[in-house]
Amino acid sequence: STIALDACVFHKPVIIIYFDPTPQIYWRSIRRYYDYDYYVPLLKSKGVMPARTPAELDVLIRQSLEDPDLNREGCERVIREQMYCLDGKSTERLFQAILSV
Repeated sequence: STIALDACVFHKPVIIIYFDPTPQIYWRSIRRYYDYDYYVPLLKSKGVMPARTPAELDVLIRQSLEDPDLNREGCERVIREQMYCLDGKSTERLFQAILSV
């Protein structure tokens, strides 16, 4: 999910593979990873575009190449909801937190 977050920060369309190459039971499927607590908000925000079939993956890739702002609104929602502060001072805040302990 951090790669998806990074892509949103740089306003790049995020496509996720939401299908298995061959049918799988849920516990062996790629789909189960998107049910993890940390990933559910990304899906709900519409900040990522799930490709549910190879054909849909092809369409999403083509659309994203033609329109790099395709999912900008979803990415901006992810930034608002998932990011604390994008001021370039995260390391300083972390260092201060460590010093305070």
